[in-house]
Amino acid sequence: MARSVTSYDQAAQLRGLREQGWCAFEGFFDGAENEGMVLRLTALLGGREVDSLTGLGCTVFSLLARDPGFGGYLGRSDILSFCARALGVPERGPRLCRTGARLSGPACGERLEWHHHQGELQQALDERERFERLLVLCYPLGSSERIGPLVVRSRAFDDPLESAPRDPFAPLAGEQALEVTPGTAVVIDAPLLHAAGRGSESVLRLVWGAQLQAAGDRTAHPDDDPLGERWRATRRRWVASLRGTGTE
Repeated sequence: MARSVTSYDQAAQLRGLREQGWCAFEGFFDGAENEGMVLRLTALLGGREVDSLTGLGCTVFSLLARDPGFGGYLGRSDILSFCARALGVPERGPRLCRTGARLSGPACGERLEWHHHQGELQQALDERERFERLLVLCYPLGSSERIGPLVVRSRAFDDPLESAPRDPFAPLAGEQALEVTPGTAVVIDAPLLHAAGRGSESVLRLVWGAQLQAAGDRTAHPDDDPLGERWRATRRRWVASLRGTGTE
């Protein structure tokens, strides 16, 4: 059965987000939801075999515009209420700025490059009083050495921004490969430096997610989905709700 955010220690999760730049809601989605996400994500390959993915794999932008069904998982996901609280707007909720996915396999590069999502127009980190932008990363197959792990360099809320190294694919001292179970949702702070590893087995690595800002925060960000695509995705969810079909 799918879990609710209220079944986790939210104070501890917020503390983890502030002290290390990430927190994990282990097993948040249930088996049926995981299966549905896997089917939707693999459909994006259009029949291509996993071994056909090379380099950094397949990156999907504007995911909700391409498949509004993912909105059902986010809509069911009261993890958005947790993010709204972290963003300082528990009464208004978060603003959905971007959705996307990445699919990779055994023929891809050994690592996905180090990167962060701190925008140039965001407030200076030493001046901010709350989280400005959060990412929700959903792992229907989990994150592990076998599948391919999410790799992070933990940072506290007040730490200065760390840029990607000169060699963006090289291991970094203090990096941590996260081992999480299938159906886990990981919330990360935008300036967290992170990468991903290739799995040790010939399996497909799947991750999809969303980037969020506070409802009243209209600060532009280079990652944002085009406004028209966000509007179309919202309209599809609205029409589906009127028909009583949800977004699934």
